[in-house]
Amino acid sequence: YPGRSTDKNYQTRAAHLKRHLQEAGVTILGPSIKATYNGPLTPFFMRRNEAIYPIDGNLDKTSGLRSQRSAPNACEGEATLY
Repeated sequence: YPGRSTDKNYQTRAAHLKRHLQEAGVTILGPSIKATYNGPLTPFFMRRNEAIYPIDGNLDKTSGLRSQRSAPNACEGEATLY
């Protein structure tokens, strides 16, 4: 998601992603993770952040959700809101 990585923005985006995952019947395996990518001098309108949930890797192909395989010893997959 674009903009500043404030707690309010993160909580809003994480809740949005969680709701969509639950509606799609995806099993969430843990709490959300906040990912920020830009340094403090990057203008707010150019910043990119993510809310990430670890999920069960068995996704329905019609759900429209992105699945990323992680490292071998990590969780089974991740769902990300960009």
